[in-house]
Amino acid sequence: MHINIRDTAAEDLDAILRIGNDALVAPHQYRQSLAGTRDKWCDFLAGKRDTKFVTFRCATILDGDTIIGNVSQWHINSNDRPIVQCGWNLTPAYWGRGVMCLALTELFNRFFANDGVAHIYADCFRSNHRCIRVLEKLGFTPNGIPPHHRVIIAWSMRCLHWIRRFRLDSEMWQPSAP
Repeated sequence: MHINIRDTAAEDLDAILRIGNDALVAPHQYRQSLAGTRDKWCDFLAGKRDTKFVTFRCATILDGDTIIGNVSQWHINSNDRPIVQCGWNLTPAYWGRGVMCLALTELFNRFFANDGVAHIYADCFRSNHRCIRVLEKLGFTPNGIPPHHRVIIAWSMRCLHWIRRFRLDSEMWQPSAP
């Protein structure tokens, strides 16, 4: 394996959408909606959906030249302190091999060292034990979700799964080589 990450390009989207729609991956994520179409992803990557306070970015995870996953990122300016909310998908053939921890370590090293990110949030379904294990390995800690946010998530994402939120503060990050 030769794992690396790079900024997502439009030509990566077919592979990223295929991974997200995989029968083993899809049950662990919010339902695909109009925001999950190739055209909407192109708009996000081109910055057409960015605002003064929120910027979308995405990183493609590769094994050599093969796209095996991605990390979606919402960079948020909160009281002049950058925070990031991340979500990710990985081809099931790579599950349990440490790939996501390697990719996220490289990305988070950049966030904290270069971008001055204060903290990172990640949400997952309570039943997604693989994701929870990745979050624990990286040093994330559970972070409650206020009841009104739960209602907003359920309504906006059309999702009745119990969501767990995790947080990683810059002071808790242990930088390491990817």
